[in-house]
Amino acid sequence: MTDAATGAVEYKLGKKYGGDSPYAQPIVNVYLSADEYFALAVLPGRALRKRRYRYEQGGQRFSIDVFEGTHAGLVLCEAEAPSLEVLRALTFSAFVLGDVTADPKLQPELG
Repeated sequence: MTDAATGAVEYKLGKKYGGDSPYAQPIVNVYLSADEYFALAVLPGRALRKRRYRYEQGGQRFSIDVFEGTHAGLVLCEAEAPSLEVLRALTFSAFVLGDVTADPKLQPELG
């Protein structure tokens, strides 16, 4: 991850675990040194590149991911909430076209 304002680089290994619901899935992030990152980068795997932007509306913070490379053109919005009820009650800006949380076409591709 590169901070757009400072240029500082952080290396992160993220693992998403499937769950019973697409609305709540455990995730683990491990921050790596540059040496650790480059040692792992040579292993086979699928690369995922995106730019993440922060967006706030109505007191709720959202992350907007703009994908690059293979997934260029895909833009996803992500939100966290303390409960499923709060999550389902969120309102989105007019530029949001739809909810793809449970879209089976996206689960294997981005998981």
